[in-house]
Amino acid sequence: ALLGSLALAFGIGGRTFIGNLIGAHWVQKQYQPGQRVRVGECEGVILEFTPTAVVLATDHGRLMVPASRFEEENSEHLILKDDDA
Repeated sequence: ALLGSLALAFGIGGRTFIGNLIGAHWVQKQYQPGQRVRVGECEGVILEFTPTAVVLATDHGRLMVPASRFEEENSEHLILKDDDA
């Protein structure tokens, strides 16, 4: 029973981690550092990718967004008019 409960706890906890690992892999194929993005309510410029998150520069500082959010919520690459020049 103890081993079963440990395996269940590890499986439930690991699901989020694995989801973020997979999300980070795919997000890096879609976006690049320096691009302005919006995912859900969060908006900022991509500074870097970690194995499980995307680090954004926002008006309030650095924000780490779990990579799985880019797959679970709407995400946009925002193109500003100045970028078209």
